Formats: sequence, structure tokens, C-alpha cells
Amino acid sequence: LKAYKTNVGYFIDWVTQNSIVVTSKTQILQYKQHLLDQGKRPSTVNAYLTAVRRLFEYMESEGICQNVAKYVKSVKTDKNYKKIPLNSEQWLDLRRSLSGDDMLSRRDLLMIALGIGNGLRTVEMARLDIEDIQEVNGRTVAMIEGKGSTGGDKKPVILQESVTVLLREYITLISRPTGAIFTNLSNNGDKITRLTTAGIRYTIKKRFKDAGIDNPMITSHSLRHTHAMQLLDAGATVEKIQQSMRHNSIESTMIYLKSRDLYKNPASLMIDVLA
Repeated sequence: LKAYKTNVGYFIDWVTQNSIVVTSKTQILQYKQHLLDQGKRPSTVNAYLTAVRRLFEYMESEGICQNVAKYVKSVKTDKNYKKIPLNSEQWLDLRRSLSGDDMLSRRDLLMIALGIGNGLRTVEMARLDIEDIQEVNGRTVAMIEGKGSTGGDKKPVILQESVTVLLREYITLISRPTGAIFTNLSNNGDKITRLTTAGIRYTIKKRFKDAGIDNPMITSHSLRHTHAMQLLDAGATVEKIQQSMRHNSIESTMIYLKSRDLYKNPASLMIDVLA
């Protein structure tokens, strides 16, 4: 809701400052071009346009005006290469920057470990509870509530041994038997708040910048991309990679793999990157 208000506000400011009367699709296309001229990325432009479409959809439903934004197309994006994996030097820089024994460093290293080591999405990290960690046949398993799941439907993910070590150490450190694994660490009395997906993305991006990794194409999603590239370099089949990434469609997996020629040997890492 906050993002929607911000994006709508940007449109209203543009209309007001330029004394524009919106009467047709033409003005929305002018706004679209304005966003592009500002150098905004296609994904950002599309987010702004989505907000405008919803605004006019609402106004049409209230009988205020016609939805002149309805047929304005989004900017085309290259789905294959929106995000790139980490390379070996970047990984080492990141690992060194998180070498502290403080709770914050331990928490953030665990986030990154789950992303690179097991390909967890940020939404899956945000939903992960201490109770979701189980021992099955001598292996540590995380019961993951994936993207788009409803009603608490969870799937087992066998954690890498090194990720398990970091996880067990962190759970011992926070000294809580239940509840969210990733929470705020502020000194706000005894109140513990689960980190949101946006909060985890922000935290990971900040850790990248702290390690000197400041590339708009490297985001929290790059951790999953790195995980996929590692599996491919280790000789895993497309089907095995699909299973590890928890993709419903193999087409989603192929988006990652098609970029391999652009980022050959991206990490030069063993699969167990945190060992």
C-alpha cells in the first residue's frame, strides 16, 4: 500500500507540475516516456504504470472518469538477465565482511547462506520458523512455505551441512524455542518482530554494499541465481536444478540456465560454499 501511494503521488506530481489534463491514453503515454527519460529501469517504470492503471481502474468503478490507462503497455524487460550471480571474488568479499561474532552478523550470514547454499527465496526466509527445522534420517530439513503457497502448505528442503551449522549456532544464540528465525534485533524491550520479505531484501542489499558490491543487477535474488549456477557447474541435470530451486515449471529454471554463457563459471565454488 505504501509503494502504491508513493507511485500514485509521483504521477499526480507530474500532472500538477506540468499542468496536464488527463483526457486520454496520450497523456499516460507521455508519462511513460517521462519515466524512461528519467533513466528509470524498466521494472521501475512498470511499477509506476501499474499504480496509474489501478488508480484509473478505481476512478472508473466510481464513475469519475474512463480508464484511459487500461491499454497502456508495460515496458518490455529481458527476463533472462535481470539479475546476475555473484562471482568468487564478490563471495569472498561478502564472507569476510560477515566474519563478526555479533548476533547481527550471524543472522545476516545465515540469510545469505540459505540463499546461496539452498536457493531459498526471501519470502521463504521471512516465513521460516524455528519449529520448521526438523531432523529426518540424520539430516536437517527445513519445512519451507514457498512463494504462492496458501494455508501453510510446506515442502521439505534438506539443508547443506555447513548451512545447518550456521543455523544451529544462530538458533542457540537467540535462545528462543519457537517463533520466527529472522527478526529485528532492536533493543525495543522484549518485543520481537518478524522481518518482512522487504526487510530481508533490504538487509541483504545493504550487506552487499558494505562488502563493496554495488551493482543494480546484484540483489537478494542473485543468491538463488548463484545457487543455480553452482549446481549447473557441478554437473546437475536441469531436472535436479528445478527440484532444488522448487520451480513448478522447468521453463522458470531455463531462464537461469540460458544466462550461463554470459556468466561462465560465475562463482568457481564448490556446492558447499560455506564450508
